[in-house]
Amino acid sequence: MALNNLGNLLRDENKFEQAVECFKSAIKHQPKLLPVYNNLGSLYQNQGKFEEAHECFRSALKINPNFCIAHRQISISTKYSLKNKHFDEMKNKILEKNLSKDQIMDLSFALGKAFDDVKDYEKSFQFYLAGNKIKRESYEYSIEDDISYFQSIKNIFSSDFFKNIDDLGFKDSTPIFVLGMPRSGTSLVEQILSSHSDVYGAGELGDLSFLINKNFSSEGKINFSTLKIKDKINLKKIGSEYVSSIKRFSNNTKHITDKAINNFQFIGLIKLCLPNAKIIHCVRDSKDTCLSIFKNFFAGFIPYAYDLKEMGLYFNLYKDLMDHWNNVLPSFICNISYEDLVMDQKENTKKILNFCNLKWDDNCMQFHKNNRPIVTASLAQARRPIYKDSLKAWERYKSELKPLIEVLKL
Repeated sequence: MALNNLGNLLRDENKFEQAVECFKSAIKHQPKLLPVYNNLGSLYQNQGKFEEAHECFRSALKINPNFCIAHRQISISTKYSLKNKHFDEMKNKILEKNLSKDQIMDLSFALGKAFDDVKDYEKSFQFYLAGNKIKRESYEYSIEDDISYFQSIKNIFSSDFFKNIDDLGFKDSTPIFVLGMPRSGTSLVEQILSSHSDVYGAGELGDLSFLINKNFSSEGKINFSTLKIKDKINLKKIGSEYVSSIKRFSNNTKHITDKAINNFQFIGLIKLCLPNAKIIHCVRDSKDTCLSIFKNFFAGFIPYAYDLKEMGLYFNLYKDLMDHWNNVLPSFICNISYEDLVMDQKENTKKILNFCNLKWDDNCMQFHKNNRPIVTASLAQARRPIYKDSLKAWERYKSELKPLIEVLKL
């Protein structure tokens, strides 16, 4: 397991080729260790090497046919037809008795994807609903906690709070934050930006969250009530530590992107600590965003993602907070519509680059040829040229999405 753990650490540091070699070595030493096959397969998928990824997942299934995570992983980068053998394999597998809840969950997400591909949306939703239900039952979460938390952010970071802040923070302009809800186009925007010669795409980083928890955590929860605008030294220190930390990924590019989506909660603090940072906020139709979230199993813990009503309520909180940030910090944020980007890639790419003070780079129009690893649920989609399939996708599930639509503030 030591080599497997080292591989995970290297992957988290974006040292992908070294991580691949670690996982391969781990398999040589322990050829029946299933998590290693999953980790190596996932890493190949991140790199766009889908055939190699499927080979890893198939190897795991040969060792243990009940390792259903492998089915879910294969489904992520497969476009199914009715004649697809893996589709038939999964349909037979889920009928087996004595499957655990987790095995049913993994198969349900995979079959939801497969039935969506063949346009059987009723069956697709039944499987997605089953998978989400099992996942949601596995942890405790109350939307009321987030309601209180988001309100506290708005109360502290008021318009008055941002008066006379010109001399605050670390003035470095390296970071570009790409943020928004999951499945809102953040991976696409980061892929476009990282195709520019002056930008390194670092992906979803935990560096800012680490520093926030280090400085503003109380009883395991983030609490900004201790934040003092007069504490210039600490605000500058947080900004400096953040920039120093992300430069471990690339010390020779003008900008580094951070695509941690929850950073939208921290825009006020970013303004104080990193006033010259750029923030790209990705906006997508609320129903399409939430449906796309519901259709995905996330590696990280996203507690609101597996229940339609909770997801709708959380989306309302997110939108309300982003309206607040746009009101109190209007020139600090560039709002990019996913729909506008898909309909007019060039014009909206210009908008992004101009906001980031970057010259035009033709490579940004060929973002799908960028071979950087993509460590998100969009690992397959972001390697395709701009496509319009996902616009108004929610209409295919209109009746099934009633619990969501009823709570969304449209």
